[in-house]
Amino acid sequence: MRRLRLPSICVVVAAAACTPQVQGPPPPPSPLLEDFQECTTNAQCASDACSRRRCVPNDCDVDDDCAGDSVCAKSNLLGNVCADAAARGDECFTWDDTGDRSTRTCAVGLECVDPGIVGFAGASICVPPSGPRLVREPCDEDHPCGDSLSCDGVCLGDVGVACRDFADCDSRLCSETSGACVANECGGAGELCAEDLFCMNAECGRKCLPLVGAGDVCRTEDACGDVLFCASGDVCGVDGTCP
Repeated sequence: MRRLRLPSICVVVAAAACTPQVQGPPPPPSPLLEDFQECTTNAQCASDACSRRRCVPNDCDVDDDCAGDSVCAKSNLLGNVCADAAARGDECFTWDDTGDRSTRTCAVGLECVDPGIVGFAGASICVPPSGPRLVREPCDEDHPCGDSLSCDGVCLGDVGVACRDFADCDSRLCSETSGACVANECGGAGELCAEDLFCMNAECGRKCLPLVGAGDVCRTEDACGDVLFCASGDVCGVDGTCP
Protein backbone atom coordinates (compact mmCIF):
# COMPACT_ATOMS: atom_id res chain seq x y z
CA MET A 1 0.00 0.00 0.00
CA ARG A 2 1.33 3.39 -0.92
CA ARG A 3 1.50 5.90 1.90
CA LEU A 4 0.14 9.38 1.41
CA ARG A 5 2.46 12.14 2.42
CA LEU A 6 0.63 14.91 4.28
CA PRO A 7 1.68 18.49 3.62
CA SER A 8 3.67 20.23 6.33
CA ILE A 9 1.54 21.91 8.93
CA CYS A 10 3.55 25.05 8.42
CA VAL A 11 2.26 25.16 4.85
CA VAL A 12 -1.34 25.42 5.92
CA VAL A 13 -0.89 27.22 9.21
CA ALA A 14 0.57 30.68 9.46
CA ALA A 15 4.31 30.57 9.99
CA ALA A 16 3.95 32.54 13.20
CA ALA A 17 2.04 29.63 14.68
CA CYS A 18 5.09 27.44 14.31
CA THR A 19 7.40 29.86 16.14
CA PRO A 20 8.53 28.25 19.41
CA GLN A 21 6.94 29.88 22.48
CA VAL A 22 9.54 31.31 24.83
CA GLN A 23 8.64 30.83 28.52
CA GLY A 24 8.89 34.19 30.30
CA PRO A 25 9.99 34.69 33.89
CA PRO A 26 7.40 33.85 36.56
CA PRO A 27 5.39 36.77 37.90
CA PRO A 28 6.93 38.36 40.98
CA PRO A 29 5.43 37.20 44.28
CA SER A 30 2.84 39.42 45.91
CA PRO A 31 4.40 41.82 48.41
CA LEU A 32 4.06 40.69 52.01
CA LEU A 33 1.43 42.46 54.06
CA GLU A 34 2.40 44.79 56.89
CA ASP A 35 1.09 44.55 60.45
CA PHE A 36 -2.69 44.98 60.84
CA GLN A 37 -3.46 44.64 57.13
CA GLU A 38 -6.17 42.12 56.24
CA CYS A 39 -4.99 38.54 55.65
CA THR A 40 -6.21 34.97 55.39
CA THR A 41 -2.96 33.01 55.91
CA ASN A 42 0.27 33.43 57.86
CA ALA A 43 2.29 33.27 54.62
CA GLN A 44 0.75 36.54 53.42
CA CYS A 45 2.21 38.51 56.33
CA ALA A 46 5.69 39.93 56.71
CA SER A 47 5.51 38.79 60.34
CA ASP A 48 4.34 35.29 59.28
CA ALA A 49 1.42 35.70 61.70
CA CYS A 50 -2.22 36.20 60.68
CA SER A 51 -4.69 36.38 63.57
CA ARG A 52 -8.39 37.26 63.41
CA ARG A 53 -7.92 38.18 59.73
CA ARG A 54 -5.18 40.75 60.46
CA CYS A 55 -1.40 40.51 60.18
CA VAL A 56 0.02 41.01 63.65
CA PRO A 57 3.52 41.50 65.11
CA ASN A 58 5.31 38.27 65.95
CA ASP A 59 8.52 39.33 67.68
CA CYS A 60 8.56 36.56 70.29
CA ASP A 61 6.94 33.37 71.55
CA VAL A 62 8.34 33.19 75.09
CA ASP A 63 9.98 35.62 77.52
CA ASP A 64 13.46 34.27 76.72
CA ASP A 65 13.07 35.57 73.16
CA CYS A 66 13.25 39.13 74.54
CA ALA A 67 16.36 41.01 75.65
CA GLY A 68 17.16 42.03 79.21
CA ASP A 69 14.23 42.16 81.61
CA SER A 70 11.64 42.43 78.83
CA VAL A 71 8.90 39.82 78.53
CA CYS A 72 6.82 38.53 75.64
CA ALA A 73 3.45 40.28 75.73
CA LYS A 74 1.10 38.06 73.70
CA SER A 75 -2.27 39.01 72.22
CA ASN A 76 -4.29 37.35 69.49
CA LEU A 77 -5.54 40.82 68.55
CA LEU A 78 -2.33 42.89 68.73
CA GLY A 79 0.31 40.19 68.23
CA ASN A 80 3.40 39.21 70.24
CA VAL A 81 5.85 41.95 71.18
CA CYS A 82 8.64 42.39 73.71
CA ALA A 83 7.60 44.77 76.49
CA ASP A 84 8.27 45.67 80.10
CA ALA A 85 7.02 43.19 82.65
CA ALA A 86 3.59 44.04 84.10
CA ALA A 87 3.91 46.24 87.19
CA ARG A 88 1.69 46.25 90.26
CA GLY A 89 -1.89 46.96 89.23
CA ASP A 90 -1.23 46.12 85.56
CA GLU A 91 -3.22 43.46 83.73
CA CYS A 92 -1.37 40.16 83.24
CA PHE A 93 -4.19 38.21 81.59
CA THR A 94 -7.32 39.49 79.81
CA TRP A 95 -10.20 37.81 78.01
CA ASP A 96 -13.60 38.62 76.59
CA ASP A 97 -16.53 36.74 75.11
CA THR A 98 -15.43 37.50 71.52
CA GLY A 99 -12.35 35.30 71.95
CA ASP A 100 -9.73 38.01 72.46
CA ARG A 101 -6.94 36.99 74.84
CA SER A 102 -3.74 38.62 76.09
CA THR A 103 -1.01 37.65 78.56
CA ARG A 104 2.04 39.37 80.06
CA THR A 105 4.36 38.16 82.81
CA CYS A 106 4.33 40.10 86.10
CA ALA A 107 7.47 41.80 87.40
CA VAL A 108 9.61 39.99 89.96
CA GLY A 109 7.88 39.77 93.36
CA LEU A 110 4.36 39.98 91.94
CA GLU A 111 1.82 37.32 91.09
CA CYS A 112 -1.00 37.25 88.55
CA VAL A 113 -4.33 37.03 90.42
CA ASP A 114 -7.82 36.57 88.98
CA PRO A 115 -10.47 38.52 90.95
CA GLY A 116 -13.08 35.97 89.84
CA ILE A 117 -15.57 38.52 88.52
CA VAL A 118 -18.06 36.86 86.15
CA GLY A 119 -19.21 38.69 83.02
CA PHE A 120 -18.47 39.24 79.35
CA ALA A 121 -14.84 40.21 79.97
CA GLY A 122 -12.25 39.87 82.69
CA ALA A 123 -8.70 40.65 83.71
CA SER A 124 -6.17 39.25 86.16
CA ILE A 125 -3.97 41.78 87.97
CA CYS A 126 -0.36 41.75 89.15
CA VAL A 127 -0.24 42.11 92.95
CA PRO A 128 2.21 41.29 95.74
CA PRO A 129 1.48 38.04 97.57
CA SER A 130 1.00 39.83 100.92
CA GLY A 131 0.11 43.22 102.35
CA PRO A 132 -2.99 45.38 101.95
CA ARG A 133 -4.49 45.59 98.48
CA LEU A 134 -5.02 48.86 96.59
CA VAL A 135 -7.84 50.20 94.39
CA ARG A 136 -8.98 47.69 91.72
CA GLU A 137 -6.71 44.97 93.08
CA PRO A 138 -8.27 41.54 93.86
CA CYS A 139 -9.20 41.06 97.51
CA ASP A 140 -10.65 38.44 99.86
CA GLU A 141 -10.54 37.47 103.52
CA ASP A 142 -6.88 36.52 103.27
CA HIS A 143 -5.96 39.63 101.26
CA PRO A 144 -7.88 42.60 102.70
CA CYS A 145 -7.98 46.09 101.23
CA GLY A 146 -6.13 49.05 102.62
CA ASP A 147 -7.66 51.94 104.58
CA SER A 148 -10.78 53.67 103.17
CA LEU A 149 -11.32 50.85 100.67
CA SER A 150 -14.10 48.27 100.46
CA CYS A 151 -13.77 44.74 99.05
CA ASP A 152 -16.18 43.65 96.33
CA GLY A 153 -14.01 41.11 94.52
CA VAL A 154 -11.61 44.01 93.99
CA CYS A 155 -10.83 46.94 96.29
CA LEU A 156 -12.99 50.02 95.68
CA GLY A 157 -12.64 53.49 97.13
CA ASP A 158 -14.99 54.86 99.78
CA VAL A 159 -16.38 58.40 99.49
CA GLY A 160 -13.48 60.86 99.48
CA VAL A 161 -10.86 58.51 98.04
CA ALA A 162 -9.07 59.76 94.92
CA CYS A 163 -10.33 58.17 91.70
CA ARG A 164 -9.67 58.09 87.98
CA ASP A 165 -13.17 57.00 86.94
CA PHE A 166 -16.31 55.34 88.32
CA ALA A 167 -14.69 51.87 88.37
CA ASP A 168 -12.42 53.01 91.23
CA CYS A 169 -15.35 53.78 93.53
CA ASP A 170 -17.61 51.64 95.68
CA SER A 171 -20.35 54.19 94.95
CA ARG A 172 -19.66 53.87 91.20
CA LEU A 173 -19.49 57.66 90.99
CA CYS A 174 -16.23 59.58 90.57
CA SER A 175 -16.48 63.37 90.55
CA GLU A 176 -14.73 65.05 87.62
CA THR A 177 -14.67 68.21 89.72
CA SER A 178 -13.02 66.93 92.87
CA GLY A 179 -11.31 63.82 91.44
CA ALA A 180 -12.66 61.79 94.36
CA CYS A 181 -15.32 59.13 94.92
CA VAL A 182 -18.60 60.78 95.92
CA ALA A 183 -21.95 59.74 97.33
CA ASN A 184 -24.33 58.03 94.93
CA GLU A 185 -27.38 57.43 97.08
CA CYS A 186 -30.14 57.89 94.51
CA GLY A 187 -31.07 58.06 90.86
CA GLY A 188 -32.00 61.53 89.62
CA ALA A 189 -32.47 64.99 91.09
CA GLY A 190 -35.93 65.41 92.67
CA GLU A 191 -36.56 61.69 93.09
CA LEU A 192 -38.24 60.77 96.39
CA CYS A 193 -35.82 58.66 98.43
CA ALA A 194 -37.93 58.13 101.54
CA GLU A 195 -40.32 60.13 103.67
CA ASP A 196 -39.16 63.78 103.63
CA LEU A 197 -35.93 62.90 101.75
CA PHE A 198 -35.30 63.80 98.14
CA CYS A 199 -32.46 63.11 95.68
CA MET A 200 -30.30 66.22 95.26
CA ASN A 201 -27.02 67.06 93.56
CA ALA A 202 -24.77 67.80 96.50
CA GLU A 203 -21.05 67.65 97.27
CA CYS A 204 -20.37 66.67 93.63
CA GLY A 205 -22.53 63.55 94.07
CA ARG A 206 -26.14 62.49 94.56
CA LYS A 207 -27.50 62.44 98.11
CA CYS A 208 -30.86 61.91 99.80
CA LEU A 209 -31.51 65.11 101.77
CA PRO A 210 -34.43 66.92 103.43
CA LEU A 211 -35.90 69.98 101.75
CA VAL A 212 -34.23 73.27 102.65
CA GLY A 213 -36.11 75.71 104.89
CA ALA A 214 -36.61 79.44 104.36
CA GLY A 215 -33.38 81.41 104.71
CA ASP A 216 -31.18 78.31 104.50
CA VAL A 217 -28.51 77.80 101.83
CA CYS A 218 -29.79 76.03 98.74
CA ARG A 219 -27.00 76.78 96.26
CA THR A 220 -23.24 76.76 96.80
CA GLU A 221 -20.65 78.78 94.94
CA ASP A 222 -17.93 76.14 95.19
CA ALA A 223 -16.70 73.92 92.36
CA CYS A 224 -19.54 71.43 92.85
CA GLY A 225 -22.26 74.04 92.55
CA ASP A 226 -24.83 72.22 94.71
CA VAL A 227 -28.47 73.05 93.99
CA LEU A 228 -30.91 71.92 96.69
CA PHE A 229 -34.70 72.08 96.80
CA CYS A 230 -36.67 74.50 98.95
CA ALA A 231 -39.44 73.25 101.25
CA SER A 232 -41.67 76.11 100.07
CA GLY A 233 -41.54 74.81 96.51
CA ASP A 234 -39.92 78.04 95.38
CA VAL A 235 -36.78 78.16 93.23
CA CYS A 236 -33.54 78.81 95.06
CA GLY A 237 -33.11 82.58 95.38
CA VAL A 238 -30.46 84.63 93.59
CA ASP A 239 -28.68 85.07 96.92
CA GLY A 240 -28.29 81.27 97.26
CA THR A 241 -30.94 80.84 99.99
CA CYS A 242 -34.53 79.64 99.99
CA PRO A 243 -37.12 82.45 100.13
